[in-house]
Amino acid sequence: MLKLSKLSRAKLLLVFLFISLETSAQDGWYNGEITFLDKTVLNGLIKFNTEIGAIQYKDGDKIKAFATGEIDMFYFVDTERNSLRTFFMLPIQKRDGYIVDQFLELLVEGDVTLMASEYTVNEEAIEKNKRRLLYSVPDKPGYVYRDEFYVMYKDQITQVKHTKDFLGLFEEGSPQYKKLITYIKKNNIYLDLRSSFAKLVRQTNKILERDVN
Repeated sequence: MLKLSKLSRAKLLLVFLFISLETSAQDGWYNGEITFLDKTVLNGLIKFNTEIGAIQYKDGDKIKAFATGEIDMFYFVDTERNSLRTFFMLPIQKRDGYIVDQFLELLVEGDVTLMASEYTVNEEAIEKNKRRLLYSVPDKPGYVYRDEFYVMYKDQITQVKHTKDFLGLFEEGSPQYKKLITYIKKNNIYLDLRSSFAKLVRQTNKILERDVN
């Protein structure tokens, strides 16, 4: 469901970076593509509101809005972060038991896949040593983006807030479990920062691949 090969992602990034040289981001509009559940595809300028999960599409002077239930996935080139960002619509079971459809951004793909849902907070609520590692919200001075993280492992999606949540995906005392604890301690891994969490997941996939081989 989440498969978008590294080669495909590289080609898409090159194509859209070329296009983005002509059209830079304006007020949150980016060059991208929307794929609907019926496999219809729209290319052009799109805007994603992280707060409410809304997608807008600019068609000339007209702006169209789409309900979350209509969309399978979308991606765009974020010229502010210099990255190709890919989102999938997935049913997520919250801690209160309710299941909701939610857009999750693909951060790391592999045996263990890391995804995130972004939201905004006042930077005063963040430890000073972490503020510089977060992206500012362009139209909200003093606010930064934070993430809720989700991990897909063995076809199960789990929300991860703490180290114990992530380690709980593996058998306690197993070789993988012990290697991950050692790696987390040695590398000062923070699971509330996407760059740090992504680093851990990439290492986890390497450990799993080595153990299989």
